[in-house]
Amino acid sequence: GAMPALRGKAERILAAMKAIWQQRLTTVFVKQGHYARDTSPTAMDQADLVVDAIGDMSDLAESVAR
Repeated sequence: GAMPALRGKAERILAAMKAIWQQRLTTVFVKQGHYARDTSPTAMDQADLVVDAIGDMSDLAESVAR
């Protein structure tokens, strides 16, 4: 299906963005929906931060703003 191709392309784009932006780009993996059941370590291991739900992003934004 299209998902593996999209995932591979998205990972290459993200890697290129991180190479250029370095510490100015923070990646977040949200363990929600079908991603919560994803057992592949790639996306979660490559993320700078991991949160359990999208609602946790507001807590993250508040802590970063301080």
